[in-house]
Order: sequence, then structure tokens, then C-alpha cells
Amino acid sequence: METALLHPFQAEAVDAIQKAIDRKQKNIVVEIPTGYGIESVVVKTVEILTAQKAESVLVITDRLEIKRQLENRLIKENQEFVKTNKCGLTIETGQRILKNENLKTVDYQFIVFYNVVSEIIYETFSCKAKTVISIGSNCHNFLGRFFSQSEVVFSYSFADAVKDGYLTPAMDARAWGPAFVVFAKQLLEQFGCVHPDGQPDTQGPMWDFVVEKGSQKIWVDCKIYKSQVVSPSAANSLLKDTIMYKMKQDLPQEDIVLLMVLSNVPSLQKNEIWKRFRIIVWDIDNLVFYSSKSGPALLKRLSQITYFPIDDRLYRRLPVRRSRTSWADS
Repeated sequence: METALLHPFQAEAVDAIQKAIDRKQKNIVVEIPTGYGIESVVVKTVEILTAQKAESVLVITDRLEIKRQLENRLIKENQEFVKTNKCGLTIETGQRILKNENLKTVDYQFIVFYNVVSEIIYETFSCKAKTVISIGSNCHNFLGRFFSQSEVVFSYSFADAVKDGYLTPAMDARAWGPAFVVFAKQLLEQFGCVHPDGQPDTQGPMWDFVVEKGSQKIWVDCKIYKSQVVSPSAANSLLKDTIMYKMKQDLPQEDIVLLMVLSNVPSLQKNEIWKRFRIIVWDIDNLVFYSSKSGPALLKRLSQITYFPIDDRLYRRLPVRRSRTSWADS
């Protein structure tokens, strides 16, 4: 199958679907954010089913506009598909298909749900297919009671898009958080921090990620505020979750909790947070200072995330009050 026109992550999604079909997996879930070419993955998936001479395929979409786009790409623009399409492909919107009694009586070999977010549609038609393929954003979160985690064959997130360079905060506000986390990981790598062997980057809802340096683990929480300066009350508020995370997890004494804040936090507050809670705070001053030491690439990435311009020349001339980080400069 030709996947040269797909982005690498789209090709990975298509290959994951193909492998799941080959091993006869009944429920196949692929998660891709809206705006990242879900339609291309759906088109390639239908072409896979057609090439395998599937007996009957039903594609259910969420909007009439999407239905027409699929029909245009699959039928009007692809003459080879028209010649080989012997599977009785049906493309329909969720609302219209609920009203079509004839379609409800058919037992399909494959049903492809494209960004469908109606439980009624899933309950009505998922039982009418030998294999269900769900492609869209937040599929697993929405279909938690229909599918298990093991049925998610491919997942691509905003953080992945930021890391791969497809998305920047200038394009989409939803990229701010993931972009800051990607930057934080790259910054800590400059200090020799690595991800623990055999563990994923993220640590569930509690921490943005965890890294190691020598025998120490560093638990990182990243915060973004629209204001350049964090007030004392805001600083106390942002600390609450981090403190609760630390207490709940009962971290070893030698481990480090690092709170990265994309705003300015007064030095007195940072010192007090360290004394009272043993939490290191890196604010925008620290981040710019350490980034400028690492070279222009990190500083450029940071400038794409901040809500205000960065002039690193100030940080080259003036001393910066840094948080206590014995591991950072070692």
C-alpha cells in the first residue's frame, strides 16, 4: 500500500490498523487530534479494506460535509478505487443513518467510525459489524465503556505534534502546555538528565514527567500563566497541587521536585518555597538563563512559547538569582 503522501505519524496509524486487521482484532481504536489529517487515515483504511475484498463496509461520519469529502476522495478522484470497489461501500452521517431502517438490518464486515461522538450510534451499530474501527480525537476517553486500553492500536497527541514540529503555540493555544513540557525535557537533558529505564515520559496526572540524574529522580511539574509576573497569592495557589502530589506519593528524601513556571516569581518566594516544602522553582529568569547557556535552539523554542518577547542579552550582562540546584551545575 502506498503511504508516501502521508505524514510519518499518519503512516504509522495506517500500519497499526493493517496489523490489527491481520491479527483479527475486533475493536480497533486510533486516536489523532482534530486537524491532523484524520480523513487521510480513514481514506487509506477504506482502501485497505477494499484491497482485501471486504464483503461490506460502512463508514459513519459526524457531519454531511465530511461525508461528501470522503466520497470525493474515494470515488471521484480515485478511478482505481472505483474499479476495485466490490465491497458495497456505504458512507453516511450518524444522524441520517439512525433514520435509515434498511441500513440497520445489514450485518457489516467492517464499520469505520470517523470522529463519531454519539453513544446512541455506537450502541446501535457496533454490534452490527465483525470488526469496528474507530478513528478520531479522544476516541478512547469517549468509548471507555465500549473498548479497553489494549484495543488502542495507535495514539498521537498534541504533545507528539509539538515534539515532531507540526504544531507551535503560535498556531494553536492548545500547544502551549505540551510545548512547554517538550522544552522542559530538552532543557533538563542539557544537565545530563535522562528518563528512567523502562518508564514512559509522563507519570499520569500527577507529574508532567520524571527524569534521573545519577541516583536522584527529578519530578517535574510545569505551569503556564498569561501574566508575566506571578503574584504571591497565585504562587501559593500553583503550589498546592505540587505539594499534594509530593505528599501523596511520599517521595524519597533524596528525590527532587522541580516546579517550572513560565512567569516571574520573586526570589524571596522561591527561597521560601524551598525552605518550607523542599521544592525547587525555576521561573522565566532561570529558564532564559539556562537556555541561553545551552545555545540558540532552546532559546528560540522558549520564545515561541512565552507570551512576551525574550531579550537574552539582558541575562548575559546581569546576574540572575537562581534557585538552589546543586545537581544542575554539577
